[in-house]
Amino acid sequence: AMVAAKGTQRHRRSKAAKWLKLGKMVCPVLVGVGVGYGLLQLSLLTSLALGVSLMVAVVWGRPLIQMTAMMTGIRRPDSKTPLTNALSGKKTVGVIGDMITVASAKALAEAVSTKERRYTINDVLVGMVGGAFRRYFKDLGINPDKTTLSCVVPINIRHPRAEVRAENQFTLVFAHLPVHLERAIDRVRYMHSRMTDLKNGFEPIAGILFIKALSYLPQSLMESVVRFYCRRASMVVTNVNIRDYPMRFAGNLITDIYGWVPSAGGIGVGVSLISYLGKLNVGLIADNTQVPNLPKLADCFRQEWKAMSTELAGSKASKASH
Repeated sequence: AMVAAKGTQRHRRSKAAKWLKLGKMVCPVLVGVGVGYGLLQLSLLTSLALGVSLMVAVVWGRPLIQMTAMMTGIRRPDSKTPLTNALSGKKTVGVIGDMITVASAKALAEAVSTKERRYTINDVLVGMVGGAFRRYFKDLGINPDKTTLSCVVPINIRHPRAEVRAENQFTLVFAHLPVHLERAIDRVRYMHSRMTDLKNGFEPIAGILFIKALSYLPQSLMESVVRFYCRRASMVVTNVNIRDYPMRFAGNLITDIYGWVPSAGGIGVGVSLISYLGKLNVGLIADNTQVPNLPKLADCFRQEWKAMSTELAGSKASKASH
C-alpha cells in the first residue's frame, strides 16, 4: 500500500510539473493580452480577471472554475475574529518543543485508522491546529461552533527525481480548519477528507498557474492582487518533513529546527510544523493586533495535544475491545 501511495504521489507531482512547464510558456502572452485590454478599460480588476481567465481557459477548461473561486472568494469567507484585524507590522514569534514526537503522532494516526481508511501524521497535526484555535477562540469568548477559519497550505510539486535547485516549486491551496468540531477524531477525519479532495482536485493546478501569472505582473499590481487573493484565509499552516539524520552547521550539531512561515497580504498568523530527529517542533508567528498574547495561544496548543492524545488513544482501546 505504501509503494502504491508513493507511486501515486510521484505521478501527481510529475503531472503538476508538466502543467507548470506549459504555464511558463503560455502565461506571458495570455496575461499580457488580458492586462493590456483591462488597462484600456481603466479597470485593474478587469485586467487581472481577463489575463488569468484567458490563461486557464486555454490550458484547461475546468480549472477556470477553481481559479474564479480562488480570485473572487466565492467560497465562504472567514468569520470576523481578531485574526482578521488589520496588520500592525509588528510580530511576535514563539516555539513549542519537546511536546510532540514523530512516533507519538504516528501512533495516534494509527489509532484512528481503519482497514478502509488510513490517516496520516499530517491529518493528526492539522487537526491539532484546528483544536488549538478552537480553544483559543473559546478563551476569547468567541463561539467556535459558528466560526469559519481558513488557512493557506503550501504543497510541494517538485518531482521526486528532479535535480535539486535553489528554487521553490510549490502551489497553494485553501482549507477550512475544523474549529467547529468538538471531538478530535472528527477533526482528524475532516482534515483527511478535505486534503485528499484538494490534492486530487484541480485547485493545485490552478494555484500553480496563478502563482506563475503573478510573476509577470507589475509589482504594484501584483501586490494588490495578492492582498485580494489572501482575503480568503486568516493564516498559513505548513508541515515540513526534514530528513531524519543529524545535520551540522560549521561543524556543530544541529539539535533542533524551528520555522516561522512568511505571509502576504493581510495574513499575519503562521504555524509551522517541522519534524527533525524524531521530534515535531511547532513554530508560531503572529501580528500583534491579531494575536496580542502569543503565549496564550501556545498554551492552547499544549492543552490540545494533551487532550487529543488521550481521546485518540482511547478510541484505539475502544476498537480493540470491540
